[in-house]
Amino acid sequence: AFAGPLRASTAWYRRALFLGPLMLFGAGMLMALLSGFEQGWQFRNENYAATLDLSFMPLSLIIYALLVAPFVEEILYRGIGIGALMARGSGPWVAIVLTSLAFTLLHLQYSLAGMAAIFLTGVGSGWLRVASGSVGVAILAHISANGSQILLQYLASQAPAT
Repeated sequence: AFAGPLRASTAWYRRALFLGPLMLFGAGMLMALLSGFEQGWQFRNENYAATLDLSFMPLSLIIYALLVAPFVEEILYRGIGIGALMARGSGPWVAIVLTSLAFTLLHLQYSLAGMAAIFLTGVGSGWLRVASGSVGVAILAHISANGSQILLQYLASQAPAT
């Protein structure tokens, strides 16, 4: 009941396709800049980056990143979390920030800078959910962000060695 409808206007879904990757890459670029573009700045452990190499990434992990995580995380945090907090009297921005903090704690494999990027992306997804009135818009933004990241990783792995 707290998650809100999955339906929203077509315009919101078009925005989600564009804004999902923009939020993720924008937050990532800001944190990379603040980290001095140091190699591996986003991960707590150097070995974790190797698990994201598409040549080693199983299809099940790609499906998880494109379908399972966006639906589960967005319904839990942006849907139920924001909805429950707002139903109990929290303002939208308080609900967005609190659920984004909780969402960030789910991503402890990242460094502090990486977690800051996750937090900013969570705030953006929370805003999309509140502004559109639909958790479906946040889900599509998450799918679009993860999908664009996987696509870019794939393209980078296919680039000729220099």
